[in-house]
Amino acid sequence: MIIDNSGTLPAFLGLQDSDFQVIDRYRDALDKEASALAHAFYDYLLSHPATAAVFRDFSSARLDALIQKQTEHAKGLLVSRLDRPWRESMRKIGALHHHLGIGPSWIAGAYILYWRHWQKILQVQVPESDRDLLRDALFRLLVGDLMVQLEGYAHASRETDSERLALSNVLMSVLAAPRGKVSLRPEDLLQQICDDLPAKSGSVRLAGYMVSDVMGETLTLEHQAGLLSPGLQLQKSTGDPCWKALGSGQSIIQAVDDPQAPEWIKALRNQVEEIGIFPFGTEDLRGAGLIGVREKGYFQRVGSAYFNAFAHLGELVFLLRNQFLRDPLTALPNRLLHGLPGERQKPNTAARAASGGSDSGFGRLQAGE
Repeated sequence: MIIDNSGTLPAFLGLQDSDFQVIDRYRDALDKEASALAHAFYDYLLSHPATAAVFRDFSSARLDALIQKQTEHAKGLLVSRLDRPWRESMRKIGALHHHLGIGPSWIAGAYILYWRHWQKILQVQVPESDRDLLRDALFRLLVGDLMVQLEGYAHASRETDSERLALSNVLMSVLAAPRGKVSLRPEDLLQQICDDLPAKSGSVRLAGYMVSDVMGETLTLEHQAGLLSPGLQLQKSTGDPCWKALGSGQSIIQAVDDPQAPEWIKALRNQVEEIGIFPFGTEDLRGAGLIGVREKGYFQRVGSAYFNAFAHLGELVFLLRNQFLRDPLTALPNRLLHGLPGERQKPNTAARAASGGSDSGFGRLQAGE
């Protein structure tokens, strides 16, 4: 752990004013090669499949912008003296590398490029009398910068592990029925998931389940907790991400600030940054789990496996619902199907009379009945 509340990192590394002075003396020579160093840095990342995959969808303009930032980093490091603002920015970069899936070994490997690059300059442009002093100062500077980046990486990793543990706990808590207690009704299980996700996760701000029948033209919000409007309905639209996810069967991550986002998502701006949409369905019903989070890149950082699990639970609930509401021999709808989303089958008057006038729906059935 790096303790730097009083700015002690340079002292911990043995960096003194004389070390920074010798760096300043040859900074112009080092700066002139900063652009070449930045290009070598990204050539390194793009030449290995494990890191190249991170940049697969980046445009050439975006890569050029990253190379420019790397050039600025190389120059900024030389004048940073590893002060507090610099350390804070490096911790954020370390956390970003974690979010992007760039492992610590690749981060450390990139610093070797810095070292090798500077060694060439030392051999050619620095007098022998200052060479060892500058080499030692640059080495300590690189080690300090790497330490701070890895600290940011480790902090982000711990946050991710904590978030994954919280998500696992939600899954376990809704599935585990303590002995002696009445099991949750299936639809209550979905509502408990919606309630627990924002309560137990540090990043999830909203959770919900949208439902429609297979031939329906409307998705209805049946269960929700957080920021969504109760009773939200989405008419079928090729441009809506929920309907896109249902059509493709693939999850979609929608940025709230995307100009192409529908109005119901734009209304959540300044409250969430991304919404994950996880489709599921059975032969009769289909739906989508909605998860809104407070930070961009959350689903990439944490992974979508947990949220796919929540979607599969929705699918299991639908299967249970079908078992309760259809005749086991004929598979035809029975009277309990009345009132469910998208269903047009209604019980007749005689059936109502036989049942004592009650349209008991699935919402009143216990899981064990």
